[in-house]
Amino acid sequence: DRVAFGDAIMKRMDHSFQWLKKSGSAQQILKKQSANAIHEASLLAALAHVITVGHYDSAEDPKYKAHADDLSSSAAAIAAAVKSDDPTAFTDAVSRVQKRCDACHADYRFQ
Repeated sequence: DRVAFGDAIMKRMDHSFQWLKKSGSAQQILKKQSANAIHEASLLAALAHVITVGHYDSAEDPKYKAHADDLSSSAAAIAAAVKSDDPTAFTDAVSRVQKRCDACHADYRFQ
């Protein structure tokens, strides 16, 4: 059975991503909010995995799973960038997450 509903998971994923995008410059986040950034990025990576298992819409579709796996890897790269205090890698990883979200939503839009 479902652990949570897909729309609630997507909303929480978006919350994490919006926080990572809009909480300041990469330098500010790494300097003053690194623990929060690691938390949000790690949560985003975990939830991207959650949507590929169980009874979630399209979870068995290989293309959907590839989108989610790429999203999870990109979110994990954000956390790694924070841990290594690398603002360029942070910005690049946030951009990759945006691209993954856009690509998946172009193929699968759940309302």
